[in-house]
Amino acid sequence: MVISPSVIGVALGTGFLGVAAYRNWRYGTVSNALLALFVIAVVPTAWISGWPFEEIAQRGIVCAVALATIFVLFVTGVMGAGAGKLIAATLLWLPPSAGVLFGIACAVLIGVLYRAARLGTPPWLMMVGDRFAVTVAILGIVFLAASA
Repeated sequence: MVISPSVIGVALGTGFLGVAAYRNWRYGTVSNALLALFVIAVVPTAWISGWPFEEIAQRGIVCAVALATIFVLFVTGVMGAGAGKLIAATLLWLPPSAGVLFGIACAVLIGVLYRAARLGTPPWLMMVGDRFAVTVAILGIVFLAASA
């Protein structure tokens, strides 16, 4: 029985995102070590899956653009660093077309949470904002599964 390389990528990506969601839900943070491992694991996954160099470069460009945008959002206090780093790391695992859609979905969610916080935040929304990396991880799992 041969396992498809794309299934390996989806399984690993989903596993990392699941652990990130659990850690954010349980401890309120996403470990930098976990995020680093998530990023480093892209290299063997790309090799095993046979991603063309152009696709790897596109994923890297999408991730770099997202990191620059996330940095601005972090500095201005719109979002936290943990969810932002998780968004960028997840973009490395998604095909470029799915990555752009994932980025748009995250931007909409960030905008909604930010706007709601400016209008007066109910307690349940504060919890969603504090645990935003959980939402990002679940969204990433959905996009990973859809891109397989």
